[in-house]
Amino acid sequence: MMLTFEIGDRENEINVFTCNDEHKNKEGDEYAADSRSLLYNHKRILPAMGEFHYSRWEDDTWEEELRKMKTGGINIVATYLFWIHHEEKENEWNFSGRRDIRRFVQLCRKVGLQVFLRIGPWVHAEVRNGGFPDWVQRAKDYEPRTNDEGYLKAVEKYFNQLGKQLEGLMFKDGGPIIGVQLENEYGHVGGPKDPKIRYAHMKVLYALARKAGFLVPIYTATGWGYEEGMIEETLPVLGGYVDAPWDTTTTPMPASSNFLFIPYRNDASIGTNRSQTMEAINEKLKQYPFLTAELGTGLQVTSHRRPYASAQDIESNVVCMLGSGANLLGYYMYHGGINVEGQYTTLNEEQRIGGYTTLPIKSYDFEAPISECGKVNDSFGAIRKWNLFVQDFGEELAGMEVFLPKELPEGAEDMDTLRAAVRFDRGSGTGFLFINNHQRLRSMKKHDNEAIRILWQGKRYELRIGTVLEDTVYVYQFRLGKEEGLLEAAPGNILCRLGKRMVVYGDNQETEEIPLRQTDTYIYLGRGTADRTARFSDGLYITRHKDSIILEYEEHKELITSHEEEIVHILSPDGKSLMRRFVVEPVYVEAVFKEIATASDPEGKLLYREYIIEIDPACREKKVHNLYLHIIYEGDRAEIYEDGKLLDDWYTTGADWFVNIRRFGYPSELVLRIYDSFNTIPCTFGQEVYYELPVRKGCLLKYISMVPEYNIRL
Repeated sequence: MMLTFEIGDRENEINVFTCNDEHKNKEGDEYAADSRSLLYNHKRILPAMGEFHYSRWEDDTWEEELRKMKTGGINIVATYLFWIHHEEKENEWNFSGRRDIRRFVQLCRKVGLQVFLRIGPWVHAEVRNGGFPDWVQRAKDYEPRTNDEGYLKAVEKYFNQLGKQLEGLMFKDGGPIIGVQLENEYGHVGGPKDPKIRYAHMKVLYALARKAGFLVPIYTATGWGYEEGMIEETLPVLGGYVDAPWDTTTTPMPASSNFLFIPYRNDASIGTNRSQTMEAINEKLKQYPFLTAELGTGLQVTSHRRPYASAQDIESNVVCMLGSGANLLGYYMYHGGINVEGQYTTLNEEQRIGGYTTLPIKSYDFEAPISECGKVNDSFGAIRKWNLFVQDFGEELAGMEVFLPKELPEGAEDMDTLRAAVRFDRGSGTGFLFINNHQRLRSMKKHDNEAIRILWQGKRYELRIGTVLEDTVYVYQFRLGKEEGLLEAAPGNILCRLGKRMVVYGDNQETEEIPLRQTDTYIYLGRGTADRTARFSDGLYITRHKDSIILEYEEHKELITSHEEEIVHILSPDGKSLMRRFVVEPVYVEAVFKEIATASDPEGKLLYREYIIEIDPACREKKVHNLYLHIIYEGDRAEIYEDGKLLDDWYTTGADWFVNIRRFGYPSELVLRIYDSFNTIPCTFGQEVYYELPVRKGCLLKYISMVPEYNIRL
């Protein structure tokens, strides 16, 4: 088959947004934006931004987690600031420990990461009241999220407190904070319906934030379902998830259009506007750069829906966003965590107090690339490839226009038509071809003998692609030749650059030979090998295991692994290849369990079972970096307690549960409560639970073990 792309008339003229003093720092560096992309020192950039909530993780290991994010190719850390975490009771302020936002931002600067603050004041993020303290949520003399005087006074006081904590850390002062998002999902999840009222309120929030000291180069607001409430000072940020855990149904979702290439995508599943067509919304969005803040790298689980996002789901979603023109990859969530302890209440979203859905009290895992316990998932390596790609090719990619083929799929349920997009630069005659042959929970057709044709300035250029495997994505860089005919293209998927050479990978999954081969122009890897590749200043580091990770510090690197043997291949820019084998002395920690209690309802139906888990107390002295309690059970959900205090919990999805024992001080005794599968959480959507993965129902602890994690200095 031949896909045809016609390079038509130029898109809308590029609009340049006004720059102010806060766009520059003391060294003269500058962030700006136009209607196509963000710019840094007048050059186009395409950053990777990962969401990590500081108060949902232990402050004593923030730096380690931030370095994991940097190894994953993240440039910017995005974080919500939860009002209820800092002023749970009126005028009682807490910025200590896990709530110390100033120290968190300072560590981001130390690690070399920029920061984007999502200050709300309402943020959602599946936290209690969407982040509002109870005293704001239940106020009787004003309406939150409006210009009522009482509410604005409370917001001004809150913003001023945040401003004091973050004084001197804005970009203009030499700090890492480059952006601020105001409000969240305003008009879609709460807030006035009248766009004029929303517009007026956003204007006031913008003024209050600036008055409090938030003077930054970039201001944003969530833009899905673009409505007239968007103010001139903010750029819209978009999103897209591979499923909808918030949906009211307990059945599989229709095929998602997020696996299609659609320029200036507006994901209807996270924000709809019935007063406008999708075409009208997208036309309005074209005046802005295509930026994302909630490109789902996982899924929350709720009491009634338990979907599971595979690494291929997530990677394909990312590639479709890139191919559709996205010029900021804003991942939500990139790093999971657990909710901080509330002084007066639990801090999770739940329906019984007015929340839209019910989530675990503690866990906010989100199936993220870095999980709630700190282990990396398969999706970590899958999307790191694209973070490395935009690091090296983002400047040219960000300036390119998007073109779709004449042969478009009929919709997301079309499993036969090849899905592709081209981003092309008219000046240089270069471009990138993006292909996605994956649709979540569907089977796509394998394509043989594929080719593309580009029509431009009365000439045609062709490129033979060959086989396109099912459940696979591809990106090719190409250049138009001087004469009509064949396109010049890189011989495989592009990963990154290493020195003067380009690193590409093919469909070979795993191989003992790393690299497969090298030339003066290219380094060839297998697809599976690319998932295990990290890049540092001295070269590429390729681990044998997907869940091993290398962290870079100022003077050294550290290998974090759960395997007793790990092999690291190092490819240096000068073409040398080195293999290093690391063997650790195995550490064994015993853990045993026994049932200690059950509870039943008045009709005799089992509600839950409790088990005591005894862990070798000598584990504190073991030479390990971390210990994880690996739990396999049958039931609707499970909770872990120490001395009656809830430490962590988990909603059953069919995936195994790993609990970070280090974060709780290596306890020697825990109590595990497992709720029977019929004993589901009360839900206004019904009591059925949708499981995507195979789940055997019951109420039984089947297996536990202790998994050690080792730290090796390289």
